[in-house]
Amino acid sequence: MPIGTTKGKSGFYLNTSDFLKDFARITGKVIPDKVKAAEFKVGNMVIHDAIKEEPTVPRKIGDLRGSGETHPNDSLTKFEIDVGFNKEYAAKWHEAVGKDINWTTPGSGPKYLETKLQRYKNKYYAFWAKLIRWA
Repeated sequence: MPIGTTKGKSGFYLNTSDFLKDFARITGKVIPDKVKAAEFKVGNMVIHDAIKEEPTVPRKIGDLRGSGETHPNDSLTKFEIDVGFNKEYAAKWHEAVGKDINWTTPGSGPKYLETKLQRYKNKYYAFWAKLIRWA
């Protein structure tokens, strides 16, 4: 961005042409890519916490723990991530509150995703913001 004095006048002129060329690239490619990468990493944090922090994802039922998925949203107007476990019985065990269930894996139990979103939401938001901030 060249900066200089204007002929015969007091003051400066600012040529923003280089900035505007780069700005289009930043807003059209760099920011969306950073947001999508951040969404994916935060979603994976949620999956990790659901597996490692109590109540954990049940383990003795098929391969529920291994079915965690993160799907970033492609929109820049909404910051959303689809996070979950893709086995057909995942919702059944997640919602098994108040039922007389013998959870055979110590520490496992219902609401294994929802509790992490409530407990760690500030951690997720802070990490997300850190990933998309300008360096």
